[in-house]
Amino acid sequence: MMRFLTKGAHAIKFGFAFEYMQYNVLEQLSPNGRMNGYSLSDFLNNVPHQLNALAPGGSHEVGLREKLFAGYIQDDWRVRPNFYSEYGPAL
Repeated sequence: MMRFLTKGAHAIKFGFAFEYMQYNVLEQLSPNGRMNGYSLSDFLNNVPHQLNALAPGGSHEVGLREKLFAGYIQDDWRVRPNFYSEYGPAL
């Protein structure tokens, strides 16, 4: 949302934004885990390099929720017909 206000030599702009983000992931690991990155001889000698597994009783779905707020105020000040200044904070 953006708004303008003009008063004399000043043109003030202000705005606000809000965004809600939701990211859901269904974990694709097998319930007993998955071992990766080793050869047949490593498997036979019981020397695993990597194990991917869920924690006992862990959920297979992971969800991320996030809210983003932003706002700003800006003033365009026309000091003279051929010179103006622009300033303002953004959050």
